[in-house]
Amino acid sequence: LQTIYFGGGSPSLLSNKQLSQIFEAIQQHFNLSEIQEITLEANPEDMNLEALTYWKSLGIERLSVGIQSLNNSELQWMNRSHTAEQAIKSLELAKDVGFQNFSLDLIYGSEKKSLLQWQHELDWVLSVGVNHLSCYALTIEENTPFGKWAKSNQLIAPPDEHAEMQFHYLGQWAAKNHWEHYEISNLSKPGHQAIHNSNYWAGKPYLGIGPSAHSYFGSSRRWNVSNNAMYISGIQIGAPNFTEEILSQNDIVNEFLLTQLRLNKGVNIQQINIL
Repeated sequence: LQTIYFGGGSPSLLSNKQLSQIFEAIQQHFNLSEIQEITLEANPEDMNLEALTYWKSLGIERLSVGIQSLNNSELQWMNRSHTAEQAIKSLELAKDVGFQNFSLDLIYGSEKKSLLQWQHELDWVLSVGVNHLSCYALTIEENTPFGKWAKSNQLIAPPDEHAEMQFHYLGQWAAKNHWEHYEISNLSKPGHQAIHNSNYWAGKPYLGIGPSAHSYFGSSRRWNVSNNAMYISGIQIGAPNFTEEILSQNDIVNEFLLTQLRLNKGVNIQQINIL
């Protein structure tokens, strides 16, 4: 293994005992001598002194923190459990424990965020000394509270130009402050690109464990059932708890193009000939 990533859902909800069990299982089945990065996605409200200290003791050295916004009214609107003050304090506490490698999640393009507020949030990023950002445009999905609100006209999405303006400012901010906007939603200080996520975009194999997790093996892909009970039952009785797709040559080439076009380095056409 090169990387381990605890992500999707809220892995910071796991107890110390549960995390220990997972690490013990990983150590039993895999060679960890070449590990380059171990990341845990964490919500600010879960980042207390006891948890942070234990995560550090397990070998987790990178935290991906779901800050989303520094505007309390926007956080409430997004149904987040933390406040902006909690988010700021959680980073300070993590630094006190000894963490130095952080990625922050921020959302732009919502009706609650003005360009000026977005500028203030990015200025704050510089002040706290983090080295990686994942910035996502707010997307209204069906079968979510936002989707239902949109259908009933309780939520009127701002025009596309609202998010476009904030995205363009993000690129200008990165260039001005010598950050690399290396993937459409990801930015880092030089030398701090996310190794795990970069392996996705490079088309390297990965193993996904847990309900809904995806795995990729180069010529095939699997995705686990999303239902917790069905996933556990499948393990207990030794029945397949995933769906598998065999990728055609066209699929492989199209996915290569799709992922490479997300990167600032673009597509190396010569590589298509060896896929």
